[in-house]
Amino acid sequence: MLKSILITGSLAFFFLLSCKGQQSTANTDSTTMEILVKDNYGGHNTEQFLVIKDQRSLSEFFGVFNRTRKPGLPIPKIDFSKELVIVWSPGEENVNSGLKIKSRTGKNLILRKTKSKKNTELTAITRPVTVYKLPIHAESVVIE
Repeated sequence: MLKSILITGSLAFFFLLSCKGQQSTANTDSTTMEILVKDNYGGHNTEQFLVIKDQRSLSEFFGVFNRTRKPGLPIPKIDFSKELVIVWSPGEENVNSGLKIKSRTGKNLILRKTKSKKNTELTAITRPVTVYKLPIHAESVVIE
């Protein structure tokens, strides 16, 4: 009896340790994009793409983003000497979308828009926004 409880407890403990929660990353050429925030509401009516390179701009963005949230989301800790933040809102849509790294050429990091197949049963129009964190590897970020 005690042996089965210990085995079950050990399995549960290792299972919990192996869970990564809601982390999501896209890998290409040792460049990693980590999703910090993904929300279906809070974006803009039209497509918006921001590159944030300092704490003040990040605080300003989260100040506007959190106006409709009680409690608001905490501002992530970013080392801007090594990382930058990308905020992307594709505008109003009824499909899931995101960004993936397409390539890195010289001074440019090229990102590609991705969209899932449209679900004909889904009729809700959302204004999604996704906040990504990635290491600084280029002088400019280009979206295709």
